[in-house]
Amino acid sequence: MSRIVVLSGSPRKGGNTELLVNSFVDGARVHNDVEVISIR
Repeated sequence: MSRIVVLSGSPRKGGNTELLVNSFVDGARVHNDVEVISIR
């Protein structure tokens, strides 16, 4: 199990970048500890 930190800098809540980040996080959480940090 790994620890993954995702930095999201998208300025729009609910935009394409946020959807892509959420999709990645959903898949990564299966075997990893994932934290998302929004820096908008």
